[in-house]
Amino acid sequence: MHERARATIAVIESVLADRIGAVAVDALRRTPAADWGGPPHIAAP
Repeated sequence: MHERARATIAVIESVLADRIGAVAVDALRRTPAADWGGPPHIAAP
C-alpha cells in the first residue's frame, strides 16, 4: 500500500478510535478480510 494512503488510513482510524473506541475500529478493520462464504445462488427469472 502506498505510504500516503497508509498515513491517511492511520489518521482516520485514530479519529474513529477516539469516537467509537479501539475495539470497534479493530472490528471494522477485520471485517473486509472475514470469510463471507460463497455468493448466494439466485435463480434467474
